[in-house]
Amino acid sequence: MNTQKAVVITTISLILGGLVGYWFYLAAHRYTLINAGSPGVAYQIDRKTGRTWMIRGGVKREQIDPEQEKLINESLTQRLPVEAWAKVTGNAALSGYSGTFSGRLYNGTEWIITRFVIEVKCMEADGSERWTRAFRVDQEIPPLTTEPFSFAVTGQQGDPKFEWSISDLFGRPE
Repeated sequence: MNTQKAVVITTISLILGGLVGYWFYLAAHRYTLINAGSPGVAYQIDRKTGRTWMIRGGVKREQIDPEQEKLINESLTQRLPVEAWAKVTGNAALSGYSGTFSGRLYNGTEWIITRFVIEVKCMEADGSERWTRAFRVDQEIPPLTTEPFSFAVTGQQGDPKFEWSISDLFGRPE
């Protein structure tokens, strides 16, 4: 019986010792440093989590996966406050020949606009409504900048009259 106890205790001690040794190895060798090939640039990679940092000129900046960054930005996206709507303006035109509605939007807010909805109303020559449609545009417009936008429309034969308005604005604080 004493020999069996000794074997069990020795086996448990070896397993625990191996696990503790492996834990210390991981703690000491958790990060890998890779030369990027460019002078003064290196990457530090956390082997456990996969997080990566770019080190350039003594500055360490975390590198975020584009998909992860998109999820983070989407989680911060919200409808812009009503008082900000008056600061978003623009001009646009409907081309009856190319089937395109295009224009430029000025973001006069302190928000980064990430999505907007434009409602276009196409009218007949006599002023009656031909159709009204809402078009969602996923595009980032930084604060205090003007950016072009365009989207395809159908059902606008000829050179129709039209009205348009911004019916919804989404973004995130800068």
